Amino acid sequence: MYLRIKDGKCNGTGTGDVYCHFKIEKNLESGSVSLESVQNRGMYVGLQPDGQTKPVVHTGERNILFYPQVIKCMQL
Repeated sequence: MYLRIKDGKCNGTGTGDVYCHFKIEKNLESGSVSLESVQNRGMYVGLQPDGQTKPVVHTGERNILFYPQVIKCMQL
């Protein structure tokens, strides 16, 4: 199952098709990333206060920012 934005919904029931492709936007000033749908340009993965996902338009709200965290770093 893959993350997708399709039919006005954002969920983890994708099959890996075009609705599951996202462009990662790096926000260097805040150390965060945003996920923009490749199929639906201008639509981002957004989080609601209850933790549910929702496709949203970037209006400056912080609900599209994800803060990655390194859990384990392996040296080569």
